[in-house]
Amino acid sequence: MFVKKLFRFLIIFLFISLVGTTTYGMVEQKSSQVEQKIPQIKATSAYALYCEIHTLLAQEYTPESIVTALKEQKIEVNGYERQNTYIGYTALHIAVYLNPSQTCIKIPQILIDAGAAVNARINSPESKLHDCTPLHLALFAGFLGYVPMLLNAHAHVNARINNPGSDRHGWRPLDVAAYQFLTDEKMSMVIRSLVAHGARIRGMLRKASLGFTMQRKSITREKIINAIIHGKMDRLRERITCKKENMVALTALFDKLHVLDGIPAAVKQLAVAYDGGDHPYKK
Repeated sequence: MFVKKLFRFLIIFLFISLVGTTTYGMVEQKSSQVEQKIPQIKATSAYALYCEIHTLLAQEYTPESIVTALKEQKIEVNGYERQNTYIGYTALHIAVYLNPSQTCIKIPQILIDAGAAVNARINSPESKLHDCTPLHLALFAGFLGYVPMLLNAHAHVNARINNPGSDRHGWRPLDVAAYQFLTDEKMSMVIRSLVAHGARIRGMLRKASLGFTMQRKSITREKIINAIIHGKMDRLRERITCKKENMVALTALFDKLHVLDGIPAAVKQLAVAYDGGDHPYKK
């Protein structure tokens, strides 16, 4: 009798466990299907594509599902806008330049993951921003959160703007960051990061001085030089494999900097040694 009751109990227990597991599995599978739901992309222009991705994110589609849709449906992510305000911009340019909400911080990464050209140039000869890369544009717009994303995607840090009709002709991202320093001192971290990624520093302060006032000129110059120094240190740490005691000596060298005629001696020596003679204030 006892054995029969025990047997029945075990059967009931196993049945309940099986039903519970199956139900949980179905819920989990359904949840996974919702998360992985792939949208249908209808956009036919760069600006429309930017707007549609923004809408899809607001509808709680995941970035991964949007990237999958863009790839599977073979959506052109590098096409140039042919009408409205953003003629000559790619969807990535537009995503970097417009920042109406925090949601949009995801859009450039979605486009990059879907194959957007991170070094595409604006093709709008009538615009002052003609020939800008997305990195140039992020710095001009002051949306610094995009800079690490673009650098990680191998944005060219020494790309020059080829726009003879503009006062920005020949500017590199580092020039823009230094020029914008006056209105946003967070640019010092950007300058450091650009230098660490290999940005050349020759002539940069001459362009930066266009944005300085006389009262701020010496202070700003000093802070930019400091950012350059730390950027050089960051780059050297990544490029040079050396013994611990040598790195300690290198750090001590920077700690004891002597500035001669506005030229940080250690930066000059290191630039000559490691950048083929390209130092910041060569006369």
